[in-house]
Amino acid sequence: MCDDSVRVPKQVEQKNFFRLVAGSWIITSVVITNCYTGLMISDLNSPLPTTNVPETFQDLICENKAVIQAFKHGENLTEWIRKANLELENVADPSTLVLISSPCFKILSAPSKTRGFEFIRFLYFTQLDIHSLQYLSEHLFLENIVTLLLGNRKHSFVPSGYSPDNRILPNSTDLAISKSRASIEKDVASCLKYVLAVDGFDVAAEFEFLSRKYYWIKFYRGKDSLGAKPFGWLFMGERESRVREYFQALLESGIHGRLDHEKQRRIIKLGSSILRYPAADNRMSLNSAFLTLFILCGTVIGFTMLCIIAELWVVWKMTVLKAFVRAKNCKAKCTRSIRIGLSKCVTE
Repeated sequence: MCDDSVRVPKQVEQKNFFRLVAGSWIITSVVITNCYTGLMISDLNSPLPTTNVPETFQDLICENKAVIQAFKHGENLTEWIRKANLELENVADPSTLVLISSPCFKILSAPSKTRGFEFIRFLYFTQLDIHSLQYLSEHLFLENIVTLLLGNRKHSFVPSGYSPDNRILPNSTDLAISKSRASIEKDVASCLKYVLAVDGFDVAAEFEFLSRKYYWIKFYRGKDSLGAKPFGWLFMGERESRVREYFQALLESGIHGRLDHEKQRRIIKLGSSILRYPAADNRMSLNSAFLTLFILCGTVIGFTMLCIIAELWVVWKMTVLKAFVRAKNCKAKCTRSIRIGLSKCVTE
């Protein structure tokens, strides 16, 4: 409203009421406009703008993206596949997991008691499948190439604070797993280059949990999957039993899907309640954003007071002059009355 200048009549401009009202509103509008502008350009200042949000696993690849184009063009990649698969075997070893600092996306996943983390477990089985093939280039698919590229150590598949000394082992306790989940959740909610890879059945529940708990953060779901395999149920020896028909009715009505969804939500909710044990104290103090509010309010009020003093300077000057003249006149009257009294005393 105050961005464009308008003509104000001189008679109105000279009024103190107009100056006070317009000045206060201009200061308020500038603060509000700057806050609104800061919200609009937050994507430009963020470490990962919304225009660069990855949607597929190929978008996460950090190095050797040209290999994908070479595979699509039918080039022979047998030698590269052997080397990459050998490197993937070393990466899939839980004893060699370390936190690596790199500009690449960090791929996190749920803890596993067999391979440290679920994504490491997925890389391990992919490495076994590729190793069992005799003619590599003829039997591999694009998904296998993408998995080999994602096996780069620069993707650092462990959360912050992880060390080989506290890795998840088959005899690990639930508290150790909960601490790993807490670190993963903290990293994912840090708005940095972290990606959470979960099972296809857990995506909806995990996304809903994170969106509700961190409602001020906008999370994104990918449009791609790795290692997808069909599954089903087989009933043997049912004979005249109607269990198959009842089960089919549960699937078609959506009851079974709803039960699976509720099961995943309860598992995640239970994990979140366990995570409260190592939680830190997040009480607001004057050293946090609360101090910023006082600084802004104090600055606006102080600047407003200076404007009011400047605008009322003429009024205050006239008031001081009048008070000075009155005091001078009062002093003169008092002096005159004292002189008259002294002269009468001398005459008597």
